[in-house]
Amino acid sequence: MSNFKLEYSIEYNQIKERRRLAKNMLNTSGDFAASFVNVVSAVIKQLPSEKLPHDNATELLSRRNELFSKVITPESLDNAISEVSSSIVKNVVNVCTIANYSFAEYLFWLECESAELKKYRVGTGTEDSSIRLARTIRRRGEECYKAGNFNEAIKIFKEADEKYPGDFTVHYQLGLIYFFEKPDYPIALEYFRKASKYSQNKSKQVFINSMIFTGLLLRLCAHASSDMNMFSEAYQAVIQAYNSDPSYVFSIYALVQANTFNSSSKKESLNLLKDLIKREKYFTIQIIYDRAFDPVLDDIESLYESLLGDALNSVGQTFAKIDSMLEELSKSVKFLTIPAKLAGIKKDYEEIKKMIEKRNCFDVISANDKAGSILNSLSDFSEEVKKNKAYFEVRDLVETLSKRFNDEYKETVKSHTKKEEKCAAMKTNLAEINKNYPVAESERTVKNKATNSEEIVPATVGWRQGKMFLVIKFISGCFAFTIVCAAIFIAFLFMREKFEQQIWVPVSLVVLNMLFIPIYGSIFAEIYYIVIENKRKNLINSITRLEKELELNKTRINEIDKSLREKYSNMVLEQIKVSKFTASQMLDAGIEGSFEKIKALMP
Repeated sequence: MSNFKLEYSIEYNQIKERRRLAKNMLNTSGDFAASFVNVVSAVIKQLPSEKLPHDNATELLSRRNELFSKVITPESLDNAISEVSSSIVKNVVNVCTIANYSFAEYLFWLECESAELKKYRVGTGTEDSSIRLARTIRRRGEECYKAGNFNEAIKIFKEADEKYPGDFTVHYQLGLIYFFEKPDYPIALEYFRKASKYSQNKSKQVFINSMIFTGLLLRLCAHASSDMNMFSEAYQAVIQAYNSDPSYVFSIYALVQANTFNSSSKKESLNLLKDLIKREKYFTIQIIYDRAFDPVLDDIESLYESLLGDALNSVGQTFAKIDSMLEELSKSVKFLTIPAKLAGIKKDYEEIKKMIEKRNCFDVISANDKAGSILNSLSDFSEEVKKNKAYFEVRDLVETLSKRFNDEYKETVKSHTKKEEKCAAMKTNLAEINKNYPVAESERTVKNKATNSEEIVPATVGWRQGKMFLVIKFISGCFAFTIVCAAIFIAFLFMREKFEQQIWVPVSLVVLNMLFIPIYGSIFAEIYYIVIENKRKNLINSITRLEKELELNKTRINEIDKSLREKYSNMVLEQIKVSKFTASQMLDAGIEGSFEKIKALMP
């Protein structure tokens, strides 16, 4: 149908209108991928009032708006736009969920940066000079295309095509220009067919997109002429694109559109739509307002009712599981690491339950998605409770057995422990004596670990040669003098009458006593020295004897410890399914009081 005009097609005008919004808002000279978010918002907000040239079915808009209100509430729209924008930021191809064809050129320019297409467009450097020249010319054409100089771009692209007729990226871009800018049905169709021919087995993405645009053009023409053969041809073009990548949303959506002419394939189309919406719910917005689905609008309404029913049924089942898990977890809050998290989830759950009261598709699907996330969180909590419960049971067992081990061990080695305590007390006493009454030491050499050098420690005198001994002499001499003086005085009191006329006698005795002070000091200091040294000697001998006894007893103590550990490890092994080595490690952790170590040893 050579006289078919694209501009008279309602569906084409709809694609063109969304592309106009994109063109006005996207910056082709910079990072236009980031601008998709603003375009998506503008497209969605314009849909309920969208007016298209040559539209003879304006009454369908009110039906679509009514259906749209069943899908999403006005208060949820901004949140939906935000979610769509987030998905586009993660993967720019998701922009197809809002407008399947309108962003084609921008997605192509992004695809040109992919490894596959970049390698093809750069070339090998060993090609014919005409091919290299064609690539240079193509780049100039692309600059004109992005700058909006479409006539110049067409001229340059055709020049590149003459130099090298096999460059499918030139054909694809010419197809886009003739589709969007001219619009010229036969020439656009010719170039898309060329692009699909030359891109096959070279670029899957360009091949799929070219076949989809070929199918779109044929379908638009078939719709205008009611040519069933052309409808079939359009379907065959799209099915080739779909078979190349059945997971690509662009081709899935196009396949559903191509199927609308065939009543026998209606069920298949609706199932594809249903799967597509379940995969990405935001396709619902585009589907409602897509004029390609005018013939099946009643079926789409039924589809949404079915989707709502499925979503309500699914969310009901999820809620039942959540209620059951919350009831179980409420009984085991003490086993949660952070109990406050469960309270937070309960609060979120109450908010989700309110969402389904609106009974619109988006809210119910969102509620189901969020309920699924809560169910996953509760499953994690349930697993945490299970692990913590098992841990505390094991901990209680190990703690009890560790206490019994310690009690039995202490009772068994009580005599040995007392000797250790006695030896420690003696060492403390000896250290105190050595501190107060140092022993004489000769000069010695020691190694300094910090500097790794040897240092000479000078000899030190013992306390007998030190000032302390002189002080002891003086104090003991004075003490003895005082005692003797007291004795002379007492004797004088009792014999006062006899010595009353001979007072010189006691005075002489006192003077004589004073002369004996050094002798007193030497005698008593020597006695004190002998006492201290005997005490030191006795302590050293006692410590040496006890250390020998303790050393001799060490083997027996180790055997007792080993025997008791094996005994209580076997008790752990009887209660917990772990290896003997792990049971031993658990008991060791309990004996040390390091119960957190048991977590790492849990089966």
